[in-house]
Amino acid sequence: MNIKDFFESKTFKGILIGLAVFVVLLWIFQLGMGVGYRKAYFSRRSGDNFNLIFGGRPQNRGSTPPFQAFFPAAEQGVFSGYGTTGTIISINLPRIALETPENIERSVLIGEKTAIRKYRDSLRPEDLRLEDNVIVIGSPSQNGEIEARLIRYLPSGQPQK
Repeated sequence: MNIKDFFESKTFKGILIGLAVFVVLLWIFQLGMGVGYRKAYFSRRSGDNFNLIFGGRPQNRGSTPPFQAFFPAAEQGVFSGYGTTGTIISINLPRIALETPENIERSVLIGEKTAIRKYRDSLRPEDLRLEDNVIVIGSPSQNGEIEARLIRYLPSGQPQK
């Protein structure tokens, strides 16, 4: 058998097809590795920046976090990370009492600058009712209450956890 017959044989064509399939499989594997690497990189970076996005100052870094340029509310302290969720069990304005999913009673102080939202609509403190489910974001007070900066109304029947 000479070399010309070998290149025209079914064996050679089978080897070429096998190599082509192998190269395509290696390329798909490499593509998957690249996607996995990108997802892991993004996940690690978002985990590192979680504290920057949702409150607090950067740890062991200096200056102002760059996220404040995109979230002006962060400068006002809305994303302080201190808050609770629960069902309103008592209303004695400017205070309301919530029962958390863990059956703990929390006192919330509503101030003049407190934003109360239901979907896109703004509510007044007088619009809150007993048995309403809410999420409260604010800061701790000297008396152990939460000084609310944002109260988000949750429709009834929506799970709180």
